[in-house]
Amino acid sequence: MHCSVIALCSCAITGFLKGVPIMIVFDNAETVELQRWPKLADLPFVRVLDGTPDHSGTHLFGEFNGALQAGVWECTEGTFKYTYPGDEICVIVEGEVNIIDMSGRVTALSAGSVFFTVKGESVVWEIKKRVRKIFMIC
Repeated sequence: MHCSVIALCSCAITGFLKGVPIMIVFDNAETVELQRWPKLADLPFVRVLDGTPDHSGTHLFGEFNGALQAGVWECTEGTFKYTYPGDEICVIVEGEVNIIDMSGRVTALSAGSVFFTVKGESVVWEIKKRVRKIFMIC
């Protein structure tokens, strides 16, 4: 799936690009070069439940723990609980994953799926086939 996405937002984050429009163009998210990221097990908001999921990504805007982040993320097969450190919107561009909320509801996502989560929400990621997503966190 070739995915071209333009994210345009007017940030109202106090002291951070207040009122400045930001445009991030992902011409082809499938070919964006990724870097190794810290191990999932080392992140305070992640608990690996099964397998050895390995993730990588790139920030096209912002950085880890920044007020606004956007980029591409990828993860191999495995299962982990993830508590969102910020509000996030994602577009799955490759792979297959089940997202299981804390009530046990399972949502199957694959290329083309879009989802939004809020800061503090906990879900289980059950990655069936390597997943790549475009994300924006604020």
